[in-house]
Amino acid sequence: MRARGEEFAGAAEMDKMAGAKKSKAQRQNEAEGDVDATATPAPAQEKARVEDVLAFLATNPDVESLLAAFPSLTTDDVKQIFSQASDALQGVRTVHRRKGASKTEIARTHGLPEPDGSLHKGNIFRALLAPLKPGRMLDLGAGKGNFSLSAAEKGWQVTAVDARTVRWPDAESEQDPQMADLIRSVQWVQADVREFPINRGDFDLICILGLLHHLEVPDQIELVTRCAGTPLVIDTRIAPAIVDREGEYEGIVIREHGETREERDEVPTASWGNPTSFRHTEESLVRLLRNCGFPQVLMMRPPHRRDYTFYLALPRDKGDSGEAGGRRGKKKRPIGHGRGSGVWTHWAGDSGDTAQTAEAEPAEADSE
Repeated sequence: MRARGEEFAGAAEMDKMAGAKKSKAQRQNEAEGDVDATATPAPAQEKARVEDVLAFLATNPDVESLLAAFPSLTTDDVKQIFSQASDALQGVRTVHRRKGASKTEIARTHGLPEPDGSLHKGNIFRALLAPLKPGRMLDLGAGKGNFSLSAAEKGWQVTAVDARTVRWPDAESEQDPQMADLIRSVQWVQADVREFPINRGDFDLICILGLLHHLEVPDQIELVTRCAGTPLVIDTRIAPAIVDREGEYEGIVIREHGETREERDEVPTASWGNPTSFRHTEESLVRLLRNCGFPQVLMMRPPHRRDYTFYLALPRDKGDSGEAGGRRGKKKRPIGHGRGSGVWTHWAGDSGDTAQTAEAEPAEADSE
């Protein structure tokens, strides 16, 4: 990030070039009789949004390129933009996008509050399970299997899915008989989470822990949509700024470990197949969840790590199904109990209500 003095020096240079460019254009137009030299220029916001100009400068720090991209910019426009940028940068921390697809320095404009280092994500997960009635749980991107084992210990029937098996616990080599039995109680499935079939009603709780930020946006949408109808627990990283956009979603495109597919496959915490992934801002993540069938999203505060926290996403209830009269004749299956009554329920699925699976490369998580 350039020093503030350099920013104002750049503004002066842009001021001079923009003024020269404007004068030349005015002289030509006046000679042709097209423009009134005394006309007041249109407001800056009608010509180019400040955000668009600053986003352009972030990747193209060149005055001539800026003026070519935004020919309507005037001297006053340039001054106003730099003034607003300088005000916005006061007190804003600069972060380096170490894993960003384009490794540049950015101003931290989003992200999460300061984390509490005393919190352990395993304890947070167990606290989330505490009020729920044990049932059938699906752990997508199970990683080392710690979350799966914690749920199994609480009485859940767990199906753990991951593209890699290298970090899975081994019941045969486990010396503690009780732990060995716990490992055997989990159904371990080696599969790409993007290809694993998820049928409505098969599970009472679905977990995507340490995985979502290793997927690209289309795969995120497809996976979360297939989970619709079942309460969803997510643990994911959050983008500290808006650098990239994918349709209506904002965040940062991340370059995954390894230059080739073979190299990525050897890294237990890398994605499975895709060379890049997408990390949402919290606002963008909530928008995605709601678009995919989870209108209620609860955020865990404080985060357990820098820009890394849990989310509980609740599916649409009877009144939000969009169907006339809701799903008549269907019974709700209670999955949890609050302080007064059973409050978390979801519909038992139809026998033929099977979600489609995606034809994509596998993906793996850096979860426990």
